[in-house]
Amino acid sequence: MSSAAKPQNQPKPGACPWFTLVTCALAVGAWFWPGAFDALAYNRAQILHGEWWRLITGHWVHFSASHLFWDLAILIPAGALLERRNRTALRWTILLSPLAISFVLLAFDPAMAIYAGISGVAAGVLVALAVHGLRTEPATRWVWLAVLTLFALKVV
Repeated sequence: MSSAAKPQNQPKPGACPWFTLVTCALAVGAWFWPGAFDALAYNRAQILHGEWWRLITGHWVHFSASHLFWDLAILIPAGALLERRNRTALRWTILLSPLAISFVLLAFDPAMAIYAGISGVAAGVLVALAVHGLRTEPATRWVWLAVLTLFALKVV
């Protein structure tokens, strides 16, 4: 395929997954920023008192170093793979999933007083990667079905 015929959504082979890395760097930076958790975490009471930024920023702060590590252990490889396959899908997933998750929590889980972590975003990226794989990689369809099945079992 000539470079002129290559879809614009596809990065060059070997391109750095910069959007994924910047997203992860924000979470790591928030971990090292003193007071970030108190200022940025999803806190239902504070959101209802006008601190709307917490709907987005709560996903970048974490309860512990272990929490951050395991979230990034999913987000980095899944994000890098999706970014290499479909940059637009990765970007929209990372940009919209924090709001979607926070609004669902706000509307349907009033008992959730505090939420933190990028695990929901990582899960969204993993699902987007699997859906993309199902649509574009028929030879490995079973792998992507297994990923979605395991994810569904985890949620249940």
